[in-house]
Amino acid sequence: VGSLLLVALIARSGGWSRIQVEAWVPDSVVASAPPGVLVGLTQAEIRSDPARFVGQTVQWRLQFISLQKADELRPEMPEGTNYLLTRGPMPEPGFVYVMIPSDQRAKFEALPSLKELLVRGKIRSASTKYLPTPVIELEAVMDGLGD
Repeated sequence: VGSLLLVALIARSGGWSRIQVEAWVPDSVVASAPPGVLVGLTQAEIRSDPARFVGQTVQWRLQFISLQKADELRPEMPEGTNYLLTRGPMPEPGFVYVMIPSDQRAKFEALPSLKELLVRGKIRSASTKYLPTPVIELEAVMDGLGD
């Protein structure tokens, strides 16, 4: 199945072209989110206005790296909390800590590193004390666990 892409040139300046894109793609490649869930939010946007985004729910595609337990170096999470160390939100090169409930740890123990997950979670912290890494509380995994 092909896609239809329409591009309109809006302006040119200093060697750059501003374009407007309209596209039709198959429904199978479009991820939708419920009302109130932020999609496409970047780490830079969160860090620029933490008060606006902490407590909001985001939907992000993340790359799983490992399963960890929070320690004293991550005071934004209660010590001993299970969390996923992930990269993203994709395609960003940064990291995101995803807090998970203890009863869900088994779901992630056998997950291979670099597996992509589509997750929904509430932003708990815009960054950690020592790193510019956001912390979210997992609400759901929509894709990537094979369920």
